[in-house]
Amino acid sequence: GSAMGSPEEEGVTSAMIEEATGVAVEEHDSLEELELIFASALSCVCAPPGENSGLARCGRLRSLSLIDCGISRLGTLGPVSATLERLCLAGQRLTSLCELGGLPQLRVLLR
Repeated sequence: GSAMGSPEEEGVTSAMIEEATGVAVEEHDSLEELELIFASALSCVCAPPGENSGLARCGRLRSLSLIDCGISRLGTLGPVSATLERLCLAGQRLTSLCELGGLPQLRVLLR
């Protein structure tokens, strides 16, 4: 086999959200804030639709903080695009923020 890592991107999962917040998966639609720190398994915020995207269940999320997760790209932010007002991306490896154009409610961006 190849020594290279899996080509699949790892986005925020429901399990990560549950571990960080203590909120059961069934209640993630009530979350308005989410903070993940040192989630080193991440390569992007939200994996493509159909993957186990934790953000897909967070339809009311207004504030998302990802700190020192090593994210190299944002990915699909569709699940939270209508509600997200605050995004903190401190300590990431991002080279482009082009996906931010799809966040009409975004008021605060911290890097």
